[in-house]
Amino acid sequence: SQVLQINQLRNDDAGVYTCVAENSLRRIVASTDVRVQDPIPPLFSRRMSNVTTYDGASVELEC
Repeated sequence: SQVLQINQLRNDDAGVYTCVAENSLRRIVASTDVRVQDPIPPLFSRRMSNVTTYDGASVELEC
């Protein structure tokens, strides 16, 4: 069993990768298409609101 590992994948790593296994009985081939998407930038799903509290109190801020 062999493994191809690609670290720090980049756009130019996209494409078709083919694996070939062969012995005295037969030869088999399998291919897969690797697609690399651009990362999705973070965003807030809800807006934070201002909070006023007292000295020594606890506050919970939801992101």
